[in-house]
Amino acid sequence: MTTDQFKIYIDRLDEGKEEKIIISPDLSFLDLAADELTFEEPIQVSGKAYISNTHLIIQLRICLVAKLPCSICNEQTRVDIDVKNFYLTEEIAKISGSVYDYREKLREAIILEVPQFVECDGNCPQREELRQYLGKKTEDSQQNESDAQFPFSTLDTHLEE
Repeated sequence: MTTDQFKIYIDRLDEGKEEKIIISPDLSFLDLAADELTFEEPIQVSGKAYISNTHLIIQLRICLVAKLPCSICNEQTRVDIDVKNFYLTEEIAKISGSVYDYREKLREAIILEVPQFVECDGNCPQREELRQYLGKKTEDSQQNESDAQFPFSTLDTHLEE
């Protein structure tokens, strides 16, 4: 995998020039160890880089497909991820060698966009099968709720001046 695709050369952006970014990086740059999270190729990254006063600005759109286990049935579920306006800013004085590598920031942005929980088709068909185990109140649990004590329920919360 070439890492040059993630590099912005600052000296090419002088006098108001922009650098267009259109890449489809190999998935290996994500360096994931999670078995349950996978990504389908290709990842599409497009945008531009430019200098504004003393900062490098990188504006990106990131499109990819992740696969995660459904929270209900545990089947692999496809999740489309589309980050429309991802911005990176870096002070030019902090960029060593006039080359900025945004690979780690891009990786972080992608991982942060992956949802923590997913469900097949937004509403897993097996949800109905699990309903019998969830939400039913027994007579004992209703009795315990009526015996509950609320020690602060009579507390006057209005302060007098």
